[in-house]
Amino acid sequence: MAEAAPDRAGESVALAHGTRARITALHQTRTYAGLLDGGSSARLDERLLTRLEERCSSSPGTILLAPEPDVGSSTSREGHRPLPAFTCQATLVGPDGELDVLWLQDALALPIDAAVLDRLSTIDFSDVCRPPWWMDA
Repeated sequence: MAEAAPDRAGESVALAHGTRARITALHQTRTYAGLLDGGSSARLDERLLTRLEERCSSSPGTILLAPEPDVGSSTSREGHRPLPAFTCQATLVGPDGELDVLWLQDALALPIDAAVLDRLSTIDFSDVCRPPWWMDA
């Protein structure tokens, strides 16, 4: 008999300096949803990543963990490696506030890809988070 999946509500992630933050929301979409007409390209991927970067820079307390250049699905005929299949956004709540984190991975989260968790563990939450919603002025 298959083992039941653990309850993931309120799952937390480790950040720098021993800080832990609780996942309070997780939104996932297909990276290329509604965009592909014959396959991905380096140009399309660059545009998608630029849009994600712009979204993060215009929203306080939002960061992008961009994929490493060699991370993604299998290489296409043209030698281009598409971006990971899913774009994920999690809202993390920690002792100092809230943080939205965007990343790409090849499977639906949860679980969060180990490489993403490694990168999260280096983030100084208090440096990048925004105040909690109840403290917004």
